[in-house]
Amino acid sequence: MASDASRFPYKNRAVLTGVLVQEPVLRVVEGADKAELRVKTVRRWRDPSGEWHSRDSFHDVWLWGERARAAADSLEPGPHGVHVEGELRNWKCEQGVYRTAVESRQVLFVADPLG
Repeated sequence: MASDASRFPYKNRAVLTGVLVQEPVLRVVEGADKAELRVKTVRRWRDPSGEWHSRDSFHDVWLWGERARAAADSLEPGPHGVHVEGELRNWKCEQGVYRTAVESRQVLFVADPLG
């Protein structure tokens, strides 16, 4: 009998389009460059009465190596958008709380993240 892993196409993929809300932080971790970004996304929806609502979410994004250096040199907070593709990573922070970040393969500028 086949295991679940061989029958089910497991994927770990995250896609975000939003705005950068703070300067990228470049660090060296275990000898590798790591850029840490903070991206805001906005969820908008209409309730049954027709009224619009929105909710902001903030996401940690990591880039490694040359992409980390390029992001730290070229990305800055502001009204222009970023498009992030990567995988979700979970870890336990120093306070004992589990956190999630997007470990990105690429970050692209977009002209208008809301349009």
